[in-house]
Amino acid sequence: MHEPLLHSIDDVVDDFAWYIEHFADAGPRRLIYVGHSFGCYVAWAVQSAALRRAQLSSLEAELLVLACNTPLHLRENLLGETEFDKDSLQSSRHEWALSYLVRLNAIPAPILRDRRMLNIVVDAFLADITVADGLSFSCTELQISSPIISISARDDQATSEHERWREMTTGRTDHVVVSGGHFPAYDDLVPLWRQISHRL
Repeated sequence: MHEPLLHSIDDVVDDFAWYIEHFADAGPRRLIYVGHSFGCYVAWAVQSAALRRAQLSSLEAELLVLACNTPLHLRENLLGETEFDKDSLQSSRHEWALSYLVRLNAIPAPILRDRRMLNIVVDAFLADITVADGLSFSCTELQISSPIISISARDDQATSEHERWREMTTGRTDHVVVSGGHFPAYDDLVPLWRQISHRL
């Protein structure tokens, strides 16, 4: 049994807020949000909500680390721009999502061989895309004041223009390029995590 999928950003933010409030250590805490791929948009949405909704002010992070995704105001509406067979919409979306994930080399071989697990992964990815497609693309509407570290990988063919995350904040921005594709090389990330930890 796995948790139900969420299909709206408000539900994602509320779920994240509940988790932080119920499982974080008691007392003052300093938050850094690290988002990879779709997680960039979740981190952004939570930070934006924390700045705009008084009841979520305790979720405000000191730093956003956004890895391997096109800045929100530049992204394309993936599902809305993709042609699907109207007579078999669900299966067409499933096939498109599977093809997209395989192209990113995002599915480990054991999961590719397990139909049940593969369906879970693809359904979760489609839910993520649905949430992302529902976000506003307005730069001025979404701009924040938090510092950002944006990360791109040299061989990532799925995303672009990572350095333009700077347009989404009035705070300091740094851009880092690492090795690998959409899933960067771990060894190249270790020094970066050490650098980030010094800010805590």
